[in-house]
Amino acid sequence: MSAMRYGIWFLLGLLGVLVAIPVGMTLVGLFLPSEFTATRSVTLPAPPEETFALIADVPGQAAWRKGIERIEPAGGSGGAGDGARAAWREVYQGGRSMTLETTESDPPRRLVRTIVATEGPFRGAWEFTVSGAPGGGSELTVTERGEIGNPLVRFASRYMFGREAYLDLYLAEVRARLGDGAPAP
Repeated sequence: MSAMRYGIWFLLGLLGVLVAIPVGMTLVGLFLPSEFTATRSVTLPAPPEETFALIADVPGQAAWRKGIERIEPAGGSGGAGDGARAAWREVYQGGRSMTLETTESDPPRRLVRTIVATEGPFRGAWEFTVSGAPGGGSELTVTERGEIGNPLVRFASRYMFGREAYLDLYLAEVRARLGDGAPAP
């Protein structure tokens, strides 16, 4: 065979591999459950009222959450911290966005935020629970209940990124903001 034929076979083989990888990942993703629950907790030096105020302040989060470019109002009534429903759009670096709504608020103990726009691959809610901790601090627990319809994204979430990756990042940013000195990743 000539060098040109070897080159063609090499390119066809490479193309086959490039197609087989995402197809294989999608097939594995089809067998993963679309719904999941993930929970993470952190002990913080701030009292529960201060911790709750930080997580309930939607407009202020753009100042301390590294991946957010800006937060835009998206309708709803009332504020996130007063028990009324409030909707907003988080615009992330790179232009992606997600529209959320505060669906439950019981200061300074519990806050639930739900994705209201369903155009993305992910649907779900985050439940924030704040309780007292020894020494006047607080414990923040975040439970994510989600659904990922796209099997390729489901595979990536499970095996490439980790379902708890967002929770770990968020809690590290909260910890860094409330002054324990630990840097957020």
